[in-house]
Amino acid sequence: MLNVRDFGAVGDGVADDTIAIQSTLLAGGAAYAPDGHYRFTSSLLVDDVRGERLFGDGPRNTVFEWAGNSTSPAIALASSYIGALQDFSIHVITPYSLQTGVLLYTKTVPRTFVSRGNRLINLTIEGNTNELVTGVRIGGAVGADANNDFHYLESVHVLNHSGIAYSLENSQVYGIQFQNCTFVSGAPDAHGVSTRDHPSGNGMGGNFLWSGGGGGVWGTAFRLGSHNGGATTIQNADFERAARLLETGGASQGDFRNTILDGVS
Repeated sequence: MLNVRDFGAVGDGVADDTIAIQSTLLAGGAAYAPDGHYRFTSSLLVDDVRGERLFGDGPRNTVFEWAGNSTSPAIALASSYIGALQDFSIHVITPYSLQTGVLLYTKTVPRTFVSRGNRLINLTIEGNTNELVTGVRIGGAVGADANNDFHYLESVHVLNHSGIAYSLENSQVYGIQFQNCTFVSGAPDAHGVSTRDHPSGNGMGGNFLWSGGGGGVWGTAFRLGSHNGGATTIQNADFERAARLLETGGASQGDFRNTILDGVS
């Protein structure tokens, strides 16, 4: 285990800890950020590696404070295979804004790994007055439209976002699991989970299992695109605070077939 403070991180919310944290990640293995507020000004990158882990002392204790530009992701897992982000929070501090909290994507060749089997556990991703657009983005315009699948999210909470809390944007996104995750926002165009925002506009975003948790948004809890031959299951969760539960793009870009609802309120 490597401690970010041994690489020069201060964790006082004032010093720029970007280089120290990135250096810890580049050293490989498990990077630990103890109790503190770590200000960072550019993306933290986990690049084409197996089993990399960044973890803290819990979302209330280990806080990564974003003070960077409005277009970069806070943390990018690029061709990360069975990696993990665990037990910390990402906060967008005033007056900054953030496009994406955590981005997972498969790099174009050459690469060693595809993005697969990563675990996001006990994370809070929070904007300030809706200055966070997307909480977790799987795929999108960055990287290759290739395998980006079997990721597991547990107790991930996206708060005060203005766009989509969890966006699945590759045509080969399969087997995503959400366990006791939530999303809450008062922004007028905020949504929960979307599989309809593939960069090509083809409505392909894969399938997932959502179990437990819930959410409240002014928009739609689930905007469904193509299931890519699989099934989407939503079960044992509360979305009574969402304006709409489900929205699809029609038969050609996702519909209610192969969508299973069980114990949803």
